[in-house]
Amino acid sequence: GVKIYKIPWVYLLFLPGPILLLFFIIIRRITNRKTRWKISFILVLSVLFFNGAINKNGSTEADNGRIRRGINFYNNSDYTEALDELLLVNPETGRSTALFFDIAACYNQLNDYVKAIHYLRKVLKLNPSDYTALKYLKGLELKNALDTQIMPSVFPDPNYLFILIIVIFNVLFLFLIVYLRKKDIRIVLLLIMLSVFLFVCAGLFVYSVHYLHKKTGIIAVEKSELKKIPENIARPWIHLKRGTAVEVLETAGGYRLIRTGDGILGWVVSGTVLFD
Repeated sequence: GVKIYKIPWVYLLFLPGPILLLFFIIIRRITNRKTRWKISFILVLSVLFFNGAINKNGSTEADNGRIRRGINFYNNSDYTEALDELLLVNPETGRSTALFFDIAACYNQLNDYVKAIHYLRKVLKLNPSDYTALKYLKGLELKNALDTQIMPSVFPDPNYLFILIIVIFNVLFLFLIVYLRKKDIRIVLLLIMLSVFLFVCAGLFVYSVHYLHKKTGIIAVEKSELKKIPENIARPWIHLKRGTAVEVLETAGGYRLIRTGDGILGWVVSGTVLFD
């Protein structure tokens, strides 16, 4: 669940392309034009998946033991004991997505589909590219007739988009250097295409990061009352089914203004929303 675009030093990976261009311009100015020379450019683009390469694993032996016992209980169909063990594990162990997925599986086996959906949404909040969790979530929603749900995140994962932006940015500078040497119109067209692709990826990245910051959750109680105004005396005009995914837009007193996947707006009691 590490967001690599929030790690300050990662932005240094944008520097190789501009540095090479600056180096090329300096060499070109100080080198005699009649002299034949060749400059070799080596750009090392390290695609780091920070769940492994930069491991902020704070797991303890106690947490590892609980995970092992939880998995053993689950394999022996003792889902209550498995859940009790897994809920004691610190979610900041570096394996939070796997932990939340296992907890969701336990809740599903115990027929608590709302808690199962809640933890699957937490997985997708941390890792939008987890196709297994997405498929599991969609299956539960379909089984429980939960249609037009607001998703906790969008695909593609902003981490992958960020890496792609770094790669395209540096490659763009490499082709610019090639153009300065050869003056080929085909390279100009390639530069234009790369620039357009870079802006598209940047737009998708901004959108996906913005979406992750939305306050989303699910209705945790049966037939939650949706009111037009945040007042106790107000009569409900619709009831929301347990497990309905919503976006929280505002809070006033003991109420939250929410929007459903169908675009319905209204106020519900604060305690009825279980945040992703």
